[in-house]
Amino acid sequence: MKKAATLLVLVFLVLHPLFTTIAVPSLIAQSTENGGATQDITPVNIFQEVSDIEREIRVALYDETNTTTPSYSYSGSWTTNVTLIESLLVNAGFEVKRLTAADIDGTNVLRTAFFDVFVMVDNNPRESITREVLDFWRGGGGILGFDGVASFLCYFGVMVPAMLNNHGYGVKWTYQSSMNHTVATRHPISQQSMIGDKFTDNSDWATFDWSSLQSYDYSDEYRMITTTDSGDNWVSTLARDTLTGGRVVHTFGDCNPISEGHDQMIIDAIDWLCPRPKARLVFDYSHRPYFGIDKGDPDLGYDADDRYAYFRDLLVERSYTVDKLFKSPDGNLTTENLAPYDVLLINTPYWNFTAAEVAAVTSWVAEGGGLILLGEVASFSVENTNINYLLSGFDMWLTTTNYVVSPFTTTANTEHPTMETAPDTYYSSGVYVNVTGDAYPLWYHGSYIVNAAQEYGRGRVFLAGDINFIDWFYIVSASNREYAINLVNWLSSGPAPVLLYTDEGSSSSYYRGPVATALNELGIDYYLTFQEKYLNLSLHLQDWYLVIVDNPWYAVYSHHSSFREYIASGGRFLMSSYLVDVFPTDPLWAMLGFEYVADVPDDIPLYIWDVDAPVFNRPHDYGAANFTPTDDIGDMGDNLTVFDNATALAGFTDTPQAGNAAIVLRNDGKTLYNAYLIDQFWGDNDDSTYADNYELWLNEIAYMLRPTISKPADVEYEEGTTGHSIVWNSDSFYPLEYLIERNSDLIAHYPWDGGAISISIDGLAIGTYIFEITVSDRVGYTESDTVTVVVTESITTTTTTTTTITTTMDGTPYDPTLVIVALVGVGVAIVLIVILQKKRNGK
Repeated sequence: MKKAATLLVLVFLVLHPLFTTIAVPSLIAQSTENGGATQDITPVNIFQEVSDIEREIRVALYDETNTTTPSYSYSGSWTTNVTLIESLLVNAGFEVKRLTAADIDGTNVLRTAFFDVFVMVDNNPRESITREVLDFWRGGGGILGFDGVASFLCYFGVMVPAMLNNHGYGVKWTYQSSMNHTVATRHPISQQSMIGDKFTDNSDWATFDWSSLQSYDYSDEYRMITTTDSGDNWVSTLARDTLTGGRVVHTFGDCNPISEGHDQMIIDAIDWLCPRPKARLVFDYSHRPYFGIDKGDPDLGYDADDRYAYFRDLLVERSYTVDKLFKSPDGNLTTENLAPYDVLLINTPYWNFTAAEVAAVTSWVAEGGGLILLGEVASFSVENTNINYLLSGFDMWLTTTNYVVSPFTTTANTEHPTMETAPDTYYSSGVYVNVTGDAYPLWYHGSYIVNAAQEYGRGRVFLAGDINFIDWFYIVSASNREYAINLVNWLSSGPAPVLLYTDEGSSSSYYRGPVATALNELGIDYYLTFQEKYLNLSLHLQDWYLVIVDNPWYAVYSHHSSFREYIASGGRFLMSSYLVDVFPTDPLWAMLGFEYVADVPDDIPLYIWDVDAPVFNRPHDYGAANFTPTDDIGDMGDNLTVFDNATALAGFTDTPQAGNAAIVLRNDGKTLYNAYLIDQFWGDNDDSTYADNYELWLNEIAYMLRPTISKPADVEYEEGTTGHSIVWNSDSFYPLEYLIERNSDLIAHYPWDGGAISISIDGLAIGTYIFEITVSDRVGYTESDTVTVVVTESITTTTTTTTTITTTMDGTPYDPTLVIVALVGVGVAIVLIVILQKKRNGK
């Protein structure tokens, strides 16, 4: 029988593929955005960061083998141990790339578009790359330095601006032996530790003299994280949160080994150092502009001054990042180079653009990019002609007519969002602009157009004939400074889904307030306005998915009717204000689901009534029972009675009481009102190391931007017919993944790009199927839908013979030809077995 058994096995191996082919179900899941994906039922785990919002953090790790002392540095023994810290950061979920000095020198690779944090382990940058490292930090990138990197941080003014051109040893820092490094402050960097916890790493490490840092007017930018055994004055981990560059952390050790507890602090430091920009701007150096940002920059017509450095600093102060794009043999204004940026600035390009660059820039603008073009006086004919060539697809251009009078200040303008707090602008010399078609003037000089704009696709373009009006000397003239800031705000928000009005005045700027910081943390594009007049103007200029009104100061009553109109149209609305008592019968309040009861006494806690409400635990799990004000703004809010169309989430009593509501969510989830000013919660009741006002704004915005999914109709079709699918129209501002189950069995699990999702349902057997989809975002919100699919018996009518088709359990019909072949094969096998058996018996 061995031969017979072997033969049966061979027959099975021959026929098995046929049966396998028959049994495969025809079920394909795909996203309509990416065109399809291979089925994968493995759980997706894309991010593993330590912050509330999952994000990709990109780390450049300095891996230079030349450890000789740079000319600017204090002498020391450099170690550059990167293996253990690389493993630590990779295992924490960060994207890490090693870079040598040769990798950085002249390559333009160290940009905030590519990396968030630059890490140097006890090895200072070589002299040839200090400009690149400084550009990265000045543009908003974070820096983490270990031990002897204190020399670089002082000499180039990164940690101590007053030490510029001085390595600072013996003045601001020294090497000091210490067995322990004691946590001195609760801070995002030390959030996993408690004050008094000790990390053991005994050696002579660089430590900063705390008292020597306190004499500066920027001393409030420093935080003492760990101290040595010598006492609180010697800081072995120092953090600086500055407005004029990226964040900076200096810490002890050489990462060989990394002490217990210090490892988690390093991970948290990377997360804290990572910029959360409002938008990303790039200056084009690849076409030899006349002016650059910093003195001595390459490929400039004039490099003797820091021409646009102040402008760059103004933007970084307002949470933008700024890069320089230098000439590259791999291409300059390419689709790939433009993709990471929201705003591109080009001034007086002496080298012309290629046709491919013109096409790439035009397409980039149409997709949402913001373009600033600056020409100059008529004698810059080559440069101005090049700009006009780049503008070939737009409706404006530079003329050859110089300003008839220069310099001049003008107040003549077309009402526009960029004029907020900018009633006038100053110009030194230049040429006028002409417009046609969809382009329009912004500022006039008599009958001449000084500069203009055009909205093109989802993007925006600004054109001026004067490169000086935003340079270091003239940007402080008239309202040029305010106008330049507004211009970038407007240009970077063409495709923005969120309008933010804020008049919070405690922060360094509106762009650094708690609500703007929360939006940046979420990575949401938004347009920011801060004056009542321009709130109304911006509200009507484009469609908004969400309008946020952060209103602790000025009355915005005159625009309540616009708010009502917007809400009635289906828009989402989030507001924090104190003005219900001032206008108690305004119809806006009833639309939001409440009515006025009484004014609230100052400085009382706000109690959480619904602890399960997502606005208190997603993405940040707020662990305290209440919010306690730390600022007395004056009129802090109002007691409310909630209507049946809304729900009270928090109030002014420790248990829910009628007439004491403060946070009111309308039952459809589209409006959320805070009758107690969020901005006054500057404390840290939940001991998270972050301000409570920021956390509450973060959670409320995340809730208002939770994912949505359509509810397609159930499907019924006859067995054997094709072309059937389910399409879910869905969206999310920070999508993560989706999964689909059929009758509770997981059949698809993919990363989600936030777009529509479709799945083929062809080939199912007769029966009823329940398809359930769940989409998830990076914050933790999910949304689900269920579709019932009924497959009925196929009714086939013919005039000759009828063929019965048998189907598998999974619904794919058998091919009758394959069935016949299979049966013949089985018959042959049986005959062969009988013959072999007879031969054996004959022996």
